[in-house]
Amino acid sequence: MIKVLFLLLTIGFVAFIPQVFAQENGDTPELFKEAKVHFDKGEYKEAIQIYDNILEIAPNNISTLKMKGVALSNLAQDENLIDYHTDSLEQFYTIVQHNPNDVLALTG
Repeated sequence: MIKVLFLLLTIGFVAFIPQVFAQENGDTPELFKEAKVHFDKGEYKEAIQIYDNILEIAPNNISTLKMKGVALSNLAQDENLIDYHTDSLEQFYTIVQHNPNDVLALTG
């Protein structure tokens, strides 16, 4: 039941994710779109690499932190590896530090 709820929240989040960045630097919006294409195909490792590139440019980009956290969580379920789950929790914890009421981060 929890997996289904998380999956529904993930799908809802991805469908309505804001395309606005707090810090638009260079190719960041284009990189985010590229990562979303990989994410939508289930290519989470590729998406995570792009999210990491974005976070080098804008380390506190909440949208990117969220998507990286969801991608890591999905990867943890796909490959059944606890390391990805731990990394996912770290992303969500970072978001909660900036916004303690963020529903996706709290759910993650």
